[in-house]
Amino acid sequence: MADLPVTKNSDKESSPCNKSMLAKKSVLSVQFLCDCLLFTILGIALLLIRSVAEPHFHGFWCGDKSLSLPYKKDTVTTSLLLVTSLGGSFLMFAINENLVAVVEKGPFMGLKNVVFIQFKTYSIFFFGFIIDVMFVDAIKNTFGRQRPHFFDVCKPDVSQSNCTDTNGLDRWD
Repeated sequence: MADLPVTKNSDKESSPCNKSMLAKKSVLSVQFLCDCLLFTILGIALLLIRSVAEPHFHGFWCGDKSLSLPYKKDTVTTSLLLVTSLGGSFLMFAINENLVAVVEKGPFMGLKNVVFIQFKTYSIFFFGFIIDVMFVDAIKNTFGRQRPHFFDVCKPDVSQSNCTDTNGLDRWD
């Protein structure tokens, strides 16, 4: 019977496997920190677009029927829209990633690996979501037009004009 080599703890710490695992952990930590920094920068940019950027004011025609509809409350609130769209997407990602982990790696893949894979999936989705919201807000502020209930909500003062100006009204109070 052959004798098995005896290893010391100091030998295990310097083994190539442990070095590669430490390198992988440090890469994952740097990746996580970069993702957090990127989301912080994008969040600040989105807040600046929403709070500082002034929308472009367009003129209107006095008799414009497309702007004279009555105001109606939202049928779907913003919070409900965000909860269902983001929550539904995250739920589907979680189910999908857990199924993939079980099928490809077996049921004992490890919680840390599953959480990291899900974090990467959520990060990619959330990055696209923030970029999309930023572009939509920027385009709406630049090229947007008045809502169909503009006259009902803004109540522009057209008494100082005879509404015959061929350029439309650019100012209202």
